[in-house]
Amino acid sequence: MVCPVRAEELASATELTPQEIERASYLYFDRCAGCHGVLRKGATGPALTVKETSENWPGHARRHQRQNPEKARGAPASPTIEPGRETAALIKGR
Repeated sequence: MVCPVRAEELASATELTPQEIERASYLYFDRCAGCHGVLRKGATGPALTVKETSENWPGHARRHQRQNPEKARGAPASPTIEPGRETAALIKGR
């Protein structure tokens, strides 16, 4: 089951330590960049700009489940709760 990074995690993402930036970068490039692009401008998936993620983040996992159930079953592209704050802060550019 996919556990999305919740909208409140994105909204409350704060400054990251250097270690958290490194972890978030690894997680993004490992799990997200293949579809959302290395620069978050979009590729096969939509752009992950601050505006896009602030407005659409809550439905992200549901879209994964509906559009690509294989990824939604736990493949690397599935977002999870654990790296949520770090990944959200990285996406927001903090």
